Formats: sequence, structure tokens, C-alpha cells
Amino acid sequence: SFNSTTGMLYILGSGSMYSYNDSSSLAPWNSNKTKIKSVVIKSGVTGIGSYAFLGCSSLRSIISEAPSAIVCGSNAFDGVSNCVLAVPSGLKSAYSAASEWKNFSTIVEYSGKCGSDLYWSLDTSGTFYLLGCGAMNNYTTSATSTTTPQLPWYNSRTSVKDVRFCGNITSLGNNAFYNCTSLTSVTIPSGVTSLGNYAFYNSTSLTSVTIPSGVTSIGSGAFQYCKSLRSVEIPSSVTSIGSSAFSGCTSLFSIISNIPSDKLFAPGSYAFSNVDKEKCTLTVPTGSKSKYASTEQWKDFTDVVEFSSGNKCGSNLYWSFNSTTGMLYILGSGSMY
Repeated sequence: SFNSTTGMLYILGSGSMYSYNDSSSLAPWNSNKTKIKSVVIKSGVTGIGSYAFLGCSSLRSIISEAPSAIVCGSNAFDGVSNCVLAVPSGLKSAYSAASEWKNFSTIVEYSGKCGSDLYWSLDTSGTFYLLGCGAMNNYTTSATSTTTPQLPWYNSRTSVKDVRFCGNITSLGNNAFYNCTSLTSVTIPSGVTSLGNYAFYNSTSLTSVTIPSGVTSIGSGAFQYCKSLRSVEIPSSVTSIGSSAFSGCTSLFSIISNIPSDKLFAPGSYAFSNVDKEKCTLTVPTGSKSKYASTEQWKDFTDVVEFSSGNKCGSNLYWSFNSTTGMLYILGSGSMY
């Protein structure tokens, strides 16, 4: 079964899959091969056919729920790259030695689910894998809550150093990376549309974050007390920023907002509390400076510069020139081209 909305392909039932080839007998999902982002193989499956996932170039994770290593036909993954294989606890060594499966450069044992079609794994090096498709569950940090489950990796949160997103994740739930004090940078993938409340709360070592175009909401306290965060770019797609979202980000020296004046809104209360409004440069789209200057929360910034989104001089750098004063601004974070 293929979910065309999320990009998840499910292999279900019992027994072995038919074998296919690369020309006259293609797998029945071949017409969607470039749209498949993740595959879940359910526990009754015992065999994968030859050329099963031929040309699935967007495939980023395969999750096997089978209780033992699945037999795999030849060339099953031709054209697949940058894909993580996730298997049940205790089966990594079996898959690492099995035909076809052993060709995966990254094989992890998943610890459980964190959404209807999302799985998670944390390896010994501190890399956290979020695998599958769809929305992450919302969690609490309390072990005694009777309404919302506790974050499954709560007791291991300080071990998270890096996050890899493998599939098509559409949201990060409440408290997703709460107090991950060893996490230094994160690139949120395209496809994510919302960051839950306290998603990166108190991740004190986080120095950089990439928020993709398409994100519409940044939850309350999402980056609160990320005291090492130095720069953030807010895409034009954002329509809400919750209270205290960037409160306590005392190292912020650059905020680049792509929100145009006709879509500008007032963030929640204390959204930028304890951010130095005199030292942190707020960069806004050309022609919108006066609108920002009259909008709550934004109006507290004293160093406001207008820029054109086309004026890029680095992956995360922009330039702006004030022809009246002769001042050239280089803004953002990272290295120039």
C-alpha cells in the first residue's frame, strides 16, 4: 500500500514477495518510485524480491519489523542511495552479514515508534535517527502525566549530539528535543510544517538551526534558553511564533525574517525576551522596515536592516547596501561564497 500524501510504502501480509526485473516485470509501485520516501516491511514478510525497489531515488529509510533477517533478492535496491536501514533490536549483525542488506552503509536498531509511521533510534555515538513519514507525537517531560506520554528518549536526551531525518517528517512534536544539551546544530528537513512547543527547549549547545521554507508555526518556547544560538532565519511561510519561542537566546546576534509586510504578525508574548535588541540585527524584506517597527515584539529591535532575498553571498549569508550612508551589511551565519 502506498500513501501518496506522505510517501510511505507499506509491505504487508505473510511470506515472500514476487521477484521482478529491470525491464519487462517491474514492481507494482514502480510508477511511484521517485515519490517513495520510506518503506515499512511488516512482521509477516519473509522475503523481498529482486529489483523490488529499483530506481527509488528518494528513498531515505527502510524499516523492517520482521523478527529475523529477511531474505532479499538480487539488485533489490538498485538506484537507492543515502538510505538508512532500521531493524529490530538485536538484528543489526544479522542484516550486516545478509546478502543485499549488507550493502547499506548505515544500519541501526530502532528503539520504538514516535508517530503512526515514525520510528526512532539513538546510537552510541550520539546520532539520533528519526525514520519514516508523517507527524511526530506530542510528548511531555513528566513521567507521571496521565494524559500525554513521556518523551521516549527523555532519559537519554543529553546524549543526543546530532539528528538525522530519514524519510518525510511533517512535524516535530511538543518537547521533541527538550533539554538536548549536547546537540550543536540541526537542519530541519523540507516537509516539516510545524515545530511543537518546547521542541528544542534548553538545548544549550545548539549554535545553528536551519528552518525550512514550508514551516508555518514555531511553537511556544521552541528555542527557549538555547543560549548558544547565534543566528536564525525565519522563512516567509511562518504564520505564527509562540510565546517565549526565542526567549533566553542570549547569544543571538542576527535574526533574518523573510515574512513580508502584508503577512506580518505579532509573535506571542516574550517571544524574544532576553535577546539583546540593540546588538541583535533584525533583517527584514525590502520595504517592510516601518511595518516591523510598528508591530509588537518586532518593534523592540533597534538595529533593523532591509534586504532582498535574492542578495545571497553564502548558504546562509545575505548582503544589504545603504546607498544613503554607504554602509554595506553582511548578515546571517557561516561562510561567504
